[in-house]
Amino acid sequence: MKKRIWILLGLTLGFALLGVSLVRVKAPTKTFEGKPVGRWVAAFIEKSDRTLDVRPEAEFLKVQQIGSNAVPYLIAAIKHKPGFLSSKLYRTVYTNSPAIIAKRMPAPIDAQLMRCRAYSALGGLHSAARSAVPFLAEQFNTNNSLLDFVRAALSELGPDASEAIPVLTNALHGASPELRWNAARILANVEPSNPEIIPAMLVWLKGSDVISRRYACIVLEELGPAATSTVPALTEALQDEDKPVRANAAAALKKIRPKPAAETRRAEE
Repeated sequence: MKKRIWILLGLTLGFALLGVSLVRVKAPTKTFEGKPVGRWVAAFIEKSDRTLDVRPEAEFLKVQQIGSNAVPYLIAAIKHKPGFLSSKLYRTVYTNSPAIIAKRMPAPIDAQLMRCRAYSALGGLHSAARSAVPFLAEQFNTNNSLLDFVRAALSELGPDASEAIPVLTNALHGASPELRWNAARILANVEPSNPEIIPAMLVWLKGSDVISRRYACIVLEELGPAATSTVPALTEALQDEDKPVRANAAAALKKIRPKPAAETRRAEE
């Protein structure tokens, strides 16, 4: 038993020396309320809480107050490759260590969750994260397993992500269905007046690919009243053989043509 404890202690010391926070730099150049910005960002993204709606969190409110100075740290966290604190081996050692040792060890880090939270934070910073748009545009590719988070971040940035429009427009007409679908949704938020969105969605609505038909309705719903010209096509989609297409078309029509308040009340009575 003593031997096991000494082995664990040795591992602990080794990992503690090697384990460095994924977002902290050796010589922080910026501080906020007396602490390096990197520590504030680390306190937020390294949380074990799997909730991805980060905005109500006290830690994110600090990141929000830091604003654009937090962006380089969030980007660094997304770029950083998982280290020892993210490894299965370290998690096993941490979990099986006696409490007296474990409490002196850095907690294991879920690198994937950390990247998700960093993407969410960039979107939540809105215009303060405008400088991250070129990076997010680079991240918009089929090799990124967190493509949905890239889409969400760019969509939340809205018009502030206009620098990504060329990449998104190319993707809208590209070979990858996944990129086409996501590009259309982002463009609907970044540049709703983009003249290429509605024609592409009408083609998708008339096409044989059921997933594209579903996404077309989602994009048109996000466009709202700007997609008034698509009402006939969406009305026809209410008869689609695919149930999700019918549901999405109905949701899009409701967003494009909201009922007057009096009419809505009558419908609910």
